[in-house]
Amino acid sequence: MIHLEDLDISGIFEEMESLHEEFSAYPKQSLGHRSYLCEKVIEKRSGGKLKRLQDHLLGDFEIKEYPPSYLESKELKNAFRKNITPEIIVKNFHGKCLGKPPKTYDYLIVWDINSKMVGLFDQQYVYDRMVVKDAGITVRLELHRAIETKSLNDITKL
Repeated sequence: MIHLEDLDISGIFEEMESLHEEFSAYPKQSLGHRSYLCEKVIEKRSGGKLKRLQDHLLGDFEIKEYPPSYLESKELKNAFRKNITPEIIVKNFHGKCLGKPPKTYDYLIVWDINSKMVGLFDQQYVYDRMVVKDAGITVRLELHRAIETKSLNDITKL
């Protein structure tokens, strides 16, 4: 299992903030590329614990352990402003929704770009909270149900 202390949270948010600022002038079609670049930052600043997966069904990252486990990553603005996240799109079918997918990843990591806070959630909790919509699947997560959270404010106070 990955622990948030294994990641360079401060460095990740610093680089993500720069990418989000740069991409704010770009059209929405570029958001996929921004996410890709943010995932590369996470991999680089994971201390070798995470390997980014390219177009993989099991998630965005492999957690380098035995046996390996998998991590899906989502970035949002104001994800943790309240005690429950806004809707997070966990699956977009770009058309007719095919229903809840089978379990693929083990953990979901949510990055709040504005508050500089990150939360790690168990996949079963995420799966249980999924809402099937017309063209995709969304989820709203309660902050107190996170396995672990870290705030950049917590880190800078040390």
